[in-house]
Amino acid sequence: MQKKLLYHALIDNYNLSKFIFPSTDYVLSKVFDLYTKLGNHIPRAFYLFKDPSNPKLSYKLYISKGDRVSKMIIEEYYNTIILKRHIYW
Repeated sequence: MQKKLLYHALIDNYNLSKFIFPSTDYVLSKVFDLYTKLGNHIPRAFYLFKDPSNPKLSYKLYISKGDRVSKMIIEEYYNTIILKRHIYW
């Protein structure tokens, strides 16, 4: 559910600050929680978030527009080195 809500928030600029879901250690859940803490904001091309439990970890959230379907991408960084890229949808 968090994946679909976050995807549509990025595409359609929905406000997710009203939603509260259980959190897990999975990267999508962490980024969802960080995004909802933004509240009402001006849409951006990408979002950078720092992990609250580990300051050396950060996440970059953005939409990649494709021919048919746009994809939501979350990149995990340790300092400035990319660790993993998660592609959804």
